[in-house]
Amino acid sequence: MSPSRLSDSGNRKNVAPPRVKGVPSSGRQRDALVTFRDVVNMAADSRVSVVAFQEQFEQLLSRSEWRAKAELPAVANEFRRTIKELRVVCASLSERVVKDLAENVEKEAHDGKSSSEQLAVIMAAKHRGTDLFKQKDFAGAEAEYTRAIRAAGRDDEVLPILYSNRSAARLELMGGDMQAALADARQCIALAPQWSKAHFREGCCLRQLGYLYDASRAFRAGRALDPKSDVWDKEIEKIEQERAATLPVLALPFLFTLIPDLLWAWARGRDATGVLHVRIRSTCEFEELGKPAWQSKEQGQASPDMDLRYAFMSRACYLANLVQNLKEPSSEVATVDLDGQPLKIADIMKFLPDQQAERAAFHLDLQCAGRSFAIVLQLPCDQVVRSLLGTRKEPEMLRKREVKKIVSDLKETGFRVALPSLVGFQKHPGALAFPAVDLQDVAVEMRRSP
Repeated sequence: MSPSRLSDSGNRKNVAPPRVKGVPSSGRQRDALVTFRDVVNMAADSRVSVVAFQEQFEQLLSRSEWRAKAELPAVANEFRRTIKELRVVCASLSERVVKDLAENVEKEAHDGKSSSEQLAVIMAAKHRGTDLFKQKDFAGAEAEYTRAIRAAGRDDEVLPILYSNRSAARLELMGGDMQAALADARQCIALAPQWSKAHFREGCCLRQLGYLYDASRAFRAGRALDPKSDVWDKEIEKIEQERAATLPVLALPFLFTLIPDLLWAWARGRDATGVLHVRIRSTCEFEELGKPAWQSKEQGQASPDMDLRYAFMSRACYLANLVQNLKEPSSEVATVDLDGQPLKIADIMKFLPDQQAERAAFHLDLQCAGRSFAIVLQLPCDQVVRSLLGTRKEPEMLRKREVKKIVSDLKETGFRVALPSLVGFQKHPGALAFPAVDLQDVAVEMRRSP
């Protein structure tokens, strides 16, 4: 049996997306179809970062160049949804999906409004708490604010202040419960959504917990309610500087440029539970990989190059190789995530999407200037997304001699138990050649070499 399906140019065909409402698929030139790749290119031409694309979307679409093509706004909005629904096995990169810690908070205040006698007790406890806070007795302050909250009514005007104060006390406690502090801040927001200080408390708690993206959003929400205060810009600038120095945040612009190719290659695999493994090698620092081309040009630098190998496989094949690679680590395979935490089979198995979810699973293995780490992620890939990936001409299959070399390389770089079904290559920022090798005729399961 041949190790690959060799095809000549007469057998190659274009792989086109299905037709969906709002996307021209007939009656116009093919290049009139706006794709996700067009959106990414437009963002680059407009000097728009991934953060600006997400947070300043409406302003972006008001620009004349983004209104030039009728389909562009709708496709850009769909790409934005795709980014927002990105999920990653790495806590600090999944910060956009922080669990609402306030949803199960014990109901402490009673219903209704307090009497004047009750209010006097509440205010006395509040004042004691404030005095203790000033003396840096944060445990004592927390206790007094808790006493005041439990005596208060849900309709008391002072209740949001009490939650805000207790949140501040809990935040200052050495070894305190940061999640409880966040829960108080969110109770405060629920009671007084137009009070800017409530959003300030939430931002401080999220920052302390390490959820920098959400902290920035909380401070921005506060600024919108109190634009005259200069505290917001200082806090936001501080947060953004901290975010910019973290690997997970640096991964976002890096992924932004790759998403159209990742989704297209995964969809080409035609297996709803399959996994696309991408091996990425670069001599550049990881910080440089996500840098926009226009920024590199302004700084007199060449755009960073990356060598990528795409390998699509069944879920069983992926997990079999992953188990072996984690059991017997190799310098050729990353075994930690962006936070430097070891990859865990149980976490990844739980993370992989169900067949009905219409989501694509990816495993990126990166080696950049001596650093090695993996990004395991999933993205939506329903019929609407597939329709916006564009039409691509498949490359000629490689010759048998080249295939044997690729198979040997695969076995030495992570595929020690099972081979992928499709393999392709890309010299980023160049075009993706996928699939360049079809190994579906090769026996997938392999015995390990003695």
